[in-house]
Amino acid sequence: MTQGLSVKQLTFYYHPESDEPILEDFNIEIPQGSVVLFTGASGCGKSTLCHILAGIYPKHSGHISHGEVLFNGQDIQNLPAAERAKTVGLMFQNPNLQFCMNTVENELIFCLENIQTPRADIQPKVDETLSFCHIESLRHRELYTLSGGEKQQVMLACMIALGSQYIILDEPFANIDPATSKKLCDRLAAYQQEHQATLIIVDHHISNFINIADEMIVLGPKGKILYRHIDRNNLSQYSDKLTEAGVALPKQAYRPTLFEPSEPIKHAPIFTLKNVGIRYEDRQILNDINLDFYRGKMTALTGKSGSGKSSLLSALSRMLNYQGTIFLQDKPIKKISAKSYAIKVGIVFQNPLDQFITNSVYDEIAFSLPEIAHQAEIPTLVQYYLQQVNLWQYRDFSPYMLSQGQQRRLAVCALMACQCEILLCDEPTYGLDRRSAQNMMNFLLRQVKERHISIIFTTHDLELAKSYGQYWYHCEEGTIINCYTGSEESQCNI
Repeated sequence: MTQGLSVKQLTFYYHPESDEPILEDFNIEIPQGSVVLFTGASGCGKSTLCHILAGIYPKHSGHISHGEVLFNGQDIQNLPAAERAKTVGLMFQNPNLQFCMNTVENELIFCLENIQTPRADIQPKVDETLSFCHIESLRHRELYTLSGGEKQQVMLACMIALGSQYIILDEPFANIDPATSKKLCDRLAAYQQEHQATLIIVDHHISNFINIADEMIVLGPKGKILYRHIDRNNLSQYSDKLTEAGVALPKQAYRPTLFEPSEPIKHAPIFTLKNVGIRYEDRQILNDINLDFYRGKMTALTGKSGSGKSSLLSALSRMLNYQGTIFLQDKPIKKISAKSYAIKVGIVFQNPLDQFITNSVYDEIAFSLPEIAHQAEIPTLVQYYLQQVNLWQYRDFSPYMLSQGQQRRLAVCALMACQCEILLCDEPTYGLDRRSAQNMMNFLLRQVKERHISIIFTTHDLELAKSYGQYWYHCEEGTIINCYTGSEESQCNI
């Protein structure tokens, strides 16, 4: 029997009647026990490929017009569910779509039950996996209370507990801070070496994986292989080609599009926090925070997974209870009417699927436009906003049929169309290739400069924070450190 993964002349459509395949005549051979990293621009078919390899497509969506996918000589579609789970496991880009149980421990137990693990072996395996992944502290946590990064750590633990021969990881550390990502990558490498598992990794940020990958493959439109046989030894030879393909090189700086606003902006606080604390059940996330966010500026918010970044944005948007007082232009936000506050303050969720309310990309933007927009202006405005984030060609698509990077761009674009004075953006570049991330941030920066709005964004990308954060705050151990103010950099060792 042939050992390894073999994909031959694969062509895949989401709709059989469509003229445009997502993947066209795709071929790849991956030896068993190897580590392969796929990268490339948003929307080139990476996540679709992951779902096909895992046997989810075309069983549950889409259509393969021709070609085959074989694991060790067997068609994954022909394997019983339990056997398929032992052969190949997929960690989704969005872990919320994958969880089934209430707590971390119960999720791991459920995974092991699904592959018919003997009852006596389940608890020891759960304990071993939690210890190996260094997440014992999360054992009894409710999954809904976890941060995006903590959820990704739990889902990685589920993949390791299942012990599949082939593990497919779709942007596995996108919501995790760099230091924790490095530790998890080391854990993943140790697991791969010990079990001789085959790792197939999809990511825009190659710095996490280039040192453990046997090969990096760059995909273009319709899954076309642009470059392959790239590894840590010859990476520098491909730097220009990778940048052109939208791949983020390690520690590569962004290039903001800066220009002077048409009139001076008053340097005044837009939000003022007085003795603010945030608590989840028995956990104090942030404690006694005193902080200003400034009008007409972009403010970056960084910190480890679970440090309180998203919680702070939720408090600022009035979706999460907090201790202390938050002022909007000298008025406590709890004393502002819900309608007035919604007109002024908007938020992009970390998971854009929580935000969409229509069935087409076009309608999502049209619905977001303010009530004062004249009916005749709507088509022009919708086209303007969608062109800014390179989604005009997808205007008739359902938001749920876009790639996660495209969904992220649509969510930010929809919020921008609302024309709020203050935008709270939770990981606005998550799931985006480097070129799309830079275009997105330049788009946001232009809105700050032209409309004098205020933007507060969270990110794990420290280069992004340095490049676009006119103010930069870092969440750490329940407090917030001022890393950068205006043009003066403070001592912030991250």
